[in-house]
Amino acid sequence: MKVEHMNHDKSGDFRLVNESNNEVVGKMTYLWENEDVMIIEHTEIDPEFQGKNLGEKLVEAAVDYVRKTDKKIIPLCPFANAVFRRRTEYSDVLTTNE
Repeated sequence: MKVEHMNHDKSGDFRLVNESNNEVVGKMTYLWENEDVMIIEHTEIDPEFQGKNLGEKLVEAAVDYVRKTDKKIIPLCPFANAVFRRRTEYSDVLTTNE
């Protein structure tokens, strides 16, 4: 599986692509609250591929991206929020919308 990133002016997504057939099997969408804060909205993995930690790969890709670009994340998506609670090493990129 490879992760592809599509970033637009106000939104974007990270996609998991099955390299054997180029099929998208997972997607995590986000909005930009402002130029420095990404809000993760939703994470979804094709049922056939669930239970393989692929959703965590998408969160990890977002964390890597914001670290490289000096941005922050608000994980509104329940799945992403749970990953952030478990993975304390991601706390450096967390922010709140207050």
